[in-house]
Amino acid sequence: MRSKLSVDESMVPYYGRHSAKMFIQGMPLRFGYKIWAPCGSDGYPYKLKLYRGKEPGQTKLHLGTRVVNDMMSTTESCLAVTKNEVYFDNFFTLYDLLKSRAEQNIKATGTVRDNRTAGAAKLMKPNAVMKKNTRGEFDFRCDGRAFVCKWKDNSIVTIASNTRSLAPS
Repeated sequence: MRSKLSVDESMVPYYGRHSAKMFIQGMPLRFGYKIWAPCGSDGYPYKLKLYRGKEPGQTKLHLGTRVVNDMMSTTESCLAVTKNEVYFDNFFTLYDLLKSRAEQNIKATGTVRDNRTAGAAKLMKPNAVMKKNTRGEFDFRCDGRAFVCKWKDNSIVTIASNTRSLAPS
């Protein structure tokens, strides 16, 4: 059995005073509580975790990596699945996260920021050149562990995945 999960954040509106209240500029819902959640393809969340800011004694791992590791440890213990696929946005996606998920035989895919591709983005065409291309053109790099692809849509979109580095199922 296969499980497809998405890890993302959500804002719960709150305009009162509380130390856990967040302000995120540029979001439709700017004030409120940030909640992390892994959700299945059926739309149900498997865990909700309130983000309370920096916690004492945190490891040096990236925040997105810590959140995904925490969310996946919960889903692995409560779901009777043999294989997982996880999807996330550019807040979470990091080359090291994709590599660690591959070591655990978990397929992971997400949009990625150019500075989080472990140098792959520097080997591809620059964004200024890609913007001049016609819609649908792309450039990619793969090191056997992760695949990074940059393509021209309305803007330049970069994704990274470890799905091709894992054995087919």
